[in-house]
Amino acid sequence: TNPEEEKAIRDIEQSLGIEVPVFFYWPGEMFFSSVDIFEEARSFLIIYTDTENTIYFEGWKGDSNTSSNGVWQGEGIVEQVEYNGVVYTITEIDSNDTEYYYYVGWTAGENKFSLSGMKNLDELKKILKNLKN
Repeated sequence: TNPEEEKAIRDIEQSLGIEVPVFFYWPGEMFFSSVDIFEEARSFLIIYTDTENTIYFEGWKGDSNTSSNGVWQGEGIVEQVEYNGVVYTITEIDSNDTEYYYYVGWTAGENKFSLSGMKNLDELKKILKNLKN
């Protein structure tokens, strides 16, 4: 993590009371790009980018009324995987430009999270295996 990302995570944890999962693996040259905190919706969006991917990491406080959960809009569940006691539901999404990307949703404690934008399923699984909720 870099200082900007660390500050963004602290801001999320302080303003929303959400313990943000820690990523111990990112493929290639993935780096923190930006953060948006939506206090009214009790949610956040962090964007990570590299030359091939834009990754969207979202989180919602468990008691929020936010209904944003794209997993139900995909092409169907690719699979469910479990790492360190957390079940991740992975969905393949048609991006309408001849490419597919993956969306993964999970619950940790009372909070909900999603990660979307990865085009490589194996790399996505490596990210999830190395994630501390």
